[in-house]
Amino acid sequence: MLESERQRTLLANYGYSAERLKEGLALHHHAWELFIDQSSQYGASIAAINRHHAAQASARSIFAQHRAIAQVALRGERALAQALGLGEQCPRAQTAWQHYAEQFYANALNDEAILAHLTAYGVNAEQIAVGQRQLAAVSIRCGRASSSMPVLWRPRARVTRRLWPSTPGCATFKRS
Repeated sequence: MLESERQRTLLANYGYSAERLKEGLALHHHAWELFIDQSSQYGASIAAINRHHAAQASARSIFAQHRAIAQVALRGERALAQALGLGEQCPRAQTAWQHYAEQFYANALNDEAILAHLTAYGVNAEQIAVGQRQLAAVSIRCGRASSSMPVLWRPRARVTRRLWPSTPGCATFKRS
């Protein structure tokens, strides 16, 4: 605390007694501890996000390998390739990609003919199931756990009315 008698006297003139200064110091220490706790929680959130991104990258990598092998294995089998969605371009958006990959894995595991072709190229049902589980883990983290994770940044959107062409009740969203 204050070691100088002069400083204590000056502060006492403004109503800061030794007891009140001790209370202020205790509040300061408590606020500092809360700041440290908040910083560690923020660090834990960043680590969880990094783990999620790593799991997502792993799921995409496994899926890309399985899809590439399926394209080769089912080259002459148009109906089987269609069942896996191989005629379509793979979506880039996360949600669309997850639906696409879920369809791929479900159809691959449920069709013996597809599994036979994939097995001939070194991909068995267990490997397909591992890819499906990895996808499911990422899907669960994306859908349910993201609501419990703190939002580190969220773009703000505001509604404005269009001035030209003037269509009554037509609103657009602009990032601010």
